[in-house]
Amino acid sequence: MLTFRPSHLRRYTFCITRPLTPLLPPSSSHFLPSNSPFFRPKPLSLSSLNPHSNMSTRPSAFDALMSNARRLAGKKSSSSSSPTKKRKSLDSSPTQNPNPTKTVESTDVKHDPEVSSDGIGKPINDSPKPNLDEAKKPPDSKKVKVGSASERNVEMKGKIGLLKKKPADFDPNMVACWEKGERVPFLFLSLAFDLISNETGRIVITDIVCNMLRTVIATTPDDLVATVYLAANKVAPAHEGLELGIGDASIIKALAEACGRTESQVKSQYKDKGDLGLVAQASRSSQSMMRKPDPLTVIKVFDTFRLIAKESGKDSQEKKKNRIKSLLVAATDCEPQYLIRLLQTKLRIGFSEQTLLAALGQAAVYNEQHSKPPPNVQSPLEEAAKIVKQVFSILPVYDKIVPALLTGGIWDLPKSCGFTPGVPVGPMLAKPTKGVAEIINKFQDIDFICEYKYDGERAQIHYMENGSVEIYSRNAECNTGKFPDVVAAISRLPSPPLHQAKHTGQNFSSESFLTMPVRKAFVPSAIVKLVFTNASLVTSHLFKKPSVKSFVLDCELVAYDRVQKKILPFQVDMVGGVYFDMQILITRARKNVVVSEIKVDVCIFAFDILYLNGQPLLHEQLKVRKE
Repeated sequence: MLTFRPSHLRRYTFCITRPLTPLLPPSSSHFLPSNSPFFRPKPLSLSSLNPHSNMSTRPSAFDALMSNARRLAGKKSSSSSSPTKKRKSLDSSPTQNPNPTKTVESTDVKHDPEVSSDGIGKPINDSPKPNLDEAKKPPDSKKVKVGSASERNVEMKGKIGLLKKKPADFDPNMVACWEKGERVPFLFLSLAFDLISNETGRIVITDIVCNMLRTVIATTPDDLVATVYLAANKVAPAHEGLELGIGDASIIKALAEACGRTESQVKSQYKDKGDLGLVAQASRSSQSMMRKPDPLTVIKVFDTFRLIAKESGKDSQEKKKNRIKSLLVAATDCEPQYLIRLLQTKLRIGFSEQTLLAALGQAAVYNEQHSKPPPNVQSPLEEAAKIVKQVFSILPVYDKIVPALLTGGIWDLPKSCGFTPGVPVGPMLAKPTKGVAEIINKFQDIDFICEYKYDGERAQIHYMENGSVEIYSRNAECNTGKFPDVVAAISRLPSPPLHQAKHTGQNFSSESFLTMPVRKAFVPSAIVKLVFTNASLVTSHLFKKPSVKSFVLDCELVAYDRVQKKILPFQVDMVGGVYFDMQILITRARKNVVVSEIKVDVCIFAFDILYLNGQPLLHEQLKVRKE
């Protein structure tokens, strides 16, 4: 019930002793009893609180009318038992004011002992005011749900350190604070990242990642793909060319809007800390919201990242910024820090993708469903790590590796994840040595092959059965759009015999087949003879025989001047800070190159064949592949 107490300022203060009722309709009278469902108190104006007001303290006609209305309302309300009981139940101290209606009728303030020194009257009824927040609280079921989420986060932070335990002594139930089948909280992944960032030992970090992946497998295996991608700081395989494409400027704008700050404030703090992730952590939003966002999950963050990467066209940067903002608004604890670092593709926690692959293999060993290793395996954990790394080098696609691990186990992984045309194979890179003597000692009494080292760009050319051609770099990036001339040359198979060029050890000494109308790449058959013991394998089989349906070549694409008949350097040469030779391969655009606008021709130096007519040749000896 709302009780009124007049003060010497001819205005009234209010004591709310029941939840507010619906608002007063515009057409209704303002003189309604307090128990009317349409009663709405008139708000106080600031001027009414002026203690120096010269208005008279005598009751006005309005006061008298209101007093009569209050008295009549009190008599009518006594006939209704249920509302009265409800109001009495809210009064915790009935002995202090047994007759509240007299309080409403009183208009004489001069003899009121309850008037404070500041001139504002106090209600005679000293009953404690009910908490309106409690009246607006949701039902018990919702109360439990909200409370459990908060308590779960606290519990998760307390248990995350258990991921450092040795995998043999670890149980996923130790840290799993969510039900089986429930989406993995992004806070769990963020806390694991935070734990890894404080460690320096490779073995300890591998154990943490292994136990983290085991927890996901034990609770929500459907989230394992997203977890692995985020841990690798990727949104898709490298050959798909799907990148976030977010600059610091867009991140700063989203961070400022999400946290209610200005861009200049964020930039200033970024300059001091040198890490936008730490700035985001210190700038967590304190703005009040009508509805608290749902907690972030791993799958939610990963799906949003993929949507950001796929945004293109008009207003794409604005759309990306808004998606980032929605994630930051919902982020809690250390989540903002790692959201920003993931968006920057700078996780900065001190572990590489090779460590992730090793941990994934070990986690698969501890999976009870597929834990029995073959009898010839002496060290299951080391062998499992080796298998995952090897499979990933052949098929670097987590979308295929992770499901195969969950369904078939680690020991059958090479059978289910093999060489696939159109997916680049990881290259075997060169290793530095201290000198020639080390090479001679290492290859003593061993057959080996010496090849020329060309200053070009590594390329893996995939010719599929449907006639399409794809070209990939050493980092598995798709370079098909960068070399349309190479695609044109390969796509014309079968073709007439190529004019052979002789190799002098430095440059070509004879004419090439580039005298044809359309400018194209070429494969000098002299190079083919150098690399392949049987040159007819390429010149006759790959380029002439219709029986060849598919192949994958490992090559070096080298810039070549067909006028001077010499190989051009890959790097930019400078004299006095000025480029003196722009006919180099590095000047090409990365994509959408037009054949007619090409200024630098290339030649293909093929030195290995990895796949032929549906048969992978990776497990064959190098000597066999060259034959």
